[in-house]
Amino acid sequence: MKAPVQEVADDILAPEFRQPVKTLGEALDVLGWEHIDKPICCGSEVTIRSLLGSAYFAQCRTCKKFVLDVTGPKFEGGSVRFMDGDKVDLETDRRWIAGVEPKNCPAS
Repeated sequence: MKAPVQEVADDILAPEFRQPVKTLGEALDVLGWEHIDKPICCGSEVTIRSLLGSAYFAQCRTCKKFVLDVTGPKFEGGSVRFMDGDKVDLETDRRWIAGVEPKNCPAS
């Protein structure tokens, strides 16, 4: 039996980011972003990261709001790792979370 995305998200996310996984539209609604290719936040287009044509992360450079596909690629050193579709049920649109990066995060 394949693990549901929610279970995987709860395992990989820090406690402060654990939440029900959402569709992309629902995650954008949480942040107040429009459902367009390049949403505007704080007066500028958000930064969008994609791989092989699929977006997996978007973030406002100013306020640090973000959406993240929890099933997206994981970058480790010089390699990229993808979720195993034989182990995780990837046949769902509910795989996004929304949040705000903490101010003390080293990536800020």
